[in-house]
Amino acid sequence: MPKEQTTLIIGYGNPLRQDDGLGQVVAERLQAVDWASSVAVMAVHQLTIDLAEEASQVDRLILIDAAQGDPPAALSVETIQADQAAFDPFSHYVTPSALLAATAAIYGRTPVCTLLTINALSLEIGEGLSPVVAARLPELLEQVKALVDAS
Repeated sequence: MPKEQTTLIIGYGNPLRQDDGLGQVVAERLQAVDWASSVAVMAVHQLTIDLAEEASQVDRLILIDAAQGDPPAALSVETIQADQAAFDPFSHYVTPSALLAATAAIYGRTPVCTLLTINALSLEIGEGLSPVVAARLPELLEQVKALVDAS
C-alpha cells in the first residue's frame, strides 16, 4: 500500500492590517475542517526559518497569504521553488522560496509547495477583511481542499 501523502497548510499575515490577515483567517477556517491525520494547519504572523523543520516533514506545503497587486481580490495559485539566493539565515523576512531553500539547506529535502494569494484591497490598520476579499474566501477554501485532495 502506498504511503499517504502528508500536507502542511500555513496561513500567514497580520490580522491587525485588514486584508493582510487573510492567511490567518483562512487557516482558522481550515482548522475547523475534519481533515485526515495526514493534514496539519497552522496560522502564523509571518514565515520564519524555524518553519523549515515542519516543512521538511511533509510531502506538500500549502501557503496562504494576501498579496499586493491589481485588481483587488484577484486569486492566484503559484508553484514555488526553492531559491538559494533568497535564503538569508540572518533575515527577519522570509519569502516562500527562501523557506524552501532553508528547508533544503538544513534538512536536505523540500516538499512540493503551492502559494495561494488574494490581492488585498486594504492593508490599513484595522481588523477584518474587506468585503471584496472576504467574498473570495469560498473559492480560496475550495482551491485549498482541491490541492489536499490531489495529494
